[in-house]
Amino acid sequence: MTEPDASQTKGAQSLHRAMQLLATVGEHNVTGIRLTELAQATGLHVATAHRLLSALVRDQMVAFDAHYTKRYFLGLRLHSLVDLARYAAVRARVREFLAAIVVETRAAAYLYVPLLNDMIALDCVADHRAPHGVVSEIGRRLPMGIGAGSIALLAALPEARARRLIAANAVRYDEFSGLPQEAVWHSIEEARVTGYGITREQVAPGFIGVGLAVLNDRGEPEAAVTVVGSLRRMTPEHVVASLESVRKHLAALGPLNLTTRPPESA
Repeated sequence: MTEPDASQTKGAQSLHRAMQLLATVGEHNVTGIRLTELAQATGLHVATAHRLLSALVRDQMVAFDAHYTKRYFLGLRLHSLVDLARYAAVRARVREFLAAIVVETRAAAYLYVPLLNDMIALDCVADHRAPHGVVSEIGRRLPMGIGAGSIALLAALPEARARRLIAANAVRYDEFSGLPQEAVWHSIEEARVTGYGITREQVAPGFIGVGLAVLNDRGEPEAAVTVVGSLRRMTPEHVVASLESVRKHLAALGPLNLTTRPPESA
């Protein structure tokens, strides 16, 4: 066996140091931690710690509050990875369920679960003929109020709770074609009447999403299933057929009974 060269040794050392920093940030995640404190806790030079932290921030494993506290916190991507690991058993259970929907709809099917003010894409199965761009990253988080599944879940919540979530996320809707808070609430009111959420070109140009809430055995919304297809393919007839497919397979699947409560605003 050959000895590792200098570049390999240096790479392993950098990785070890980055993991030290990540673990230390996690230990202080409630209050955050400053650069000098991180360097002292890990025994790293401030410049080395800053270089490695910058890389972790770029990859969203760590977040830096540059405006107020000047402290580091665990990042969005790390939280998403933790969430995916937490729901590993659920993903295994719903994979065939989503695949069965895809066979009938020839689109993409997603399972979303609520997390605080967001919805996280827990899993996705797509037809091989689905248009390029229809499949988004598993683990992606969207603010509650964005996406058909989110609309369906909010419509199934008590009105006061749904309004709190929309108000909490109002400033984030600018990322989605400047969507006003009132438009989100109008979509929820429509979903209360129809029983499903629908969005057109909200998350991605050229695509329509239709979503249904998944209820636990107490009748509370705990997740959402969304079918996404192109504007050309998702005719009114195909929307109806997609919803029928999801309802049929949800009835066979039964409640997921996740350990999380329905979402509350932060």
